Amino acid sequence: MQAYLAGGPVMYVLTLLSVIAVSLILYSAKALRSMRKDSGNWISRIRTSVQELGGGEGAAVQAIERICFTTHSAILWLSRLASMATLLGLLGTVLGISQAFADMQVQGQAGPDVFAAGIYQALHTTIAGLILALPFLLAHHLLKDALAVRQLDLLSKMKGQDS
Repeated sequence: MQAYLAGGPVMYVLTLLSVIAVSLILYSAKALRSMRKDSGNWISRIRTSVQELGGGEGAAVQAIERICFTTHSAILWLSRLASMATLLGLLGTVLGISQAFADMQVQGQAGPDVFAAGIYQALHTTIAGLILALPFLLAHHLLKDALAVRQLDLLSKMKGQDS
């Protein structure tokens, strides 16, 4: 807890990002599970969308993309949050170093004791940003691949039913 508090206000923003990311991961995982367990419902929605698009070549793929848009968007946001976490960690680093220089100016001396507090904050936000960015990015890639597999599976099931 002390390390968390030492990171300063940037840590609160990183915490918010992590809550959002976990929500997106759970939402996406639930949607992917639904595509696998309840494919009949998804295929029915895709067929309706194909009819709305007027049928034709490529309408099924376009319909699947349309139906899966919100899940795809949630997965893309994980990548964005990973980038934001990394940049917020960097921001915390810059703020911590700035604070260290400000403390040195106020005390009128430069030394490891004066500089240590700012560096301490800087390191904790950098570490936290990277620790969050890595699983966000991993989840993004895993879920993106899983979505592509589910979309292909739905397409093949739909075409199998048409035969």
